[in-house]
Amino acid sequence: MLKGIFLKTKITYSTNELENAIDYLEKAAFFFNESNDKHRFKWLMISLHGALYSFGICNIKGTNPIGRIFKTIKKKKLDMIIEKVKRNYTDFIYGDQSEESFLRYGTFMGGQILDIHTVLSRCESEAYMMQFTHSKTLKIGTEQRLAIEKLISYRNDFAHFKPMAYGITENYENDIVLPVLKVIEFLALETNNILYPQVESCERVKHAIKQISLN
Repeated sequence: MLKGIFLKTKITYSTNELENAIDYLEKAAFFFNESNDKHRFKWLMISLHGALYSFGICNIKGTNPIGRIFKTIKKKKLDMIIEKVKRNYTDFIYGDQSEESFLRYGTFMGGQILDIHTVLSRCESEAYMMQFTHSKTLKIGTEQRLAIEKLISYRNDFAHFKPMAYGITENYENDIVLPVLKVIEFLALETNNILYPQVESCERVKHAIKQISLN
């Protein structure tokens, strides 16, 4: 009798906030062009939402994301997080053990990131967006704002799906996808707040946008 030898394959995955944003945008382009996929609408809403949100985060995070993209934590909860950090993380044994360092690391480990509405609101604020001489602030038009609200609503429906039958008949490509894409394009390529480490990364963004806007 032959015995099979099964080797466990170690899967390594790495990403960052910019790669995460680009990946969402590329997935949006993929599903936009997958007209035969019966779940196309669901994945298009989820990936487009992810791209919008993630490029918003990339724009406002600056050099100190703790104070820019995290919700304020109540003191009692923050104290508990800091105590947990002190007990369980060895990073501070030989490093910076100041209260400021614990506060910063505790907020990062236990903090909640801002919701999409707040992120986009900060993208419209000079206080968060004017980081460089040539930075630009987002301006969302009425049509785009309506499209964003529809996108968020649909994405939330799918992310928190209730037992129900779901159907949609509206022209979502023109009513949602294209107006939202314009906002994503501005955040990704025109604010001058995102520094692409490789030319390839920026080209991937441009290609994905082209894949959607050409149709």
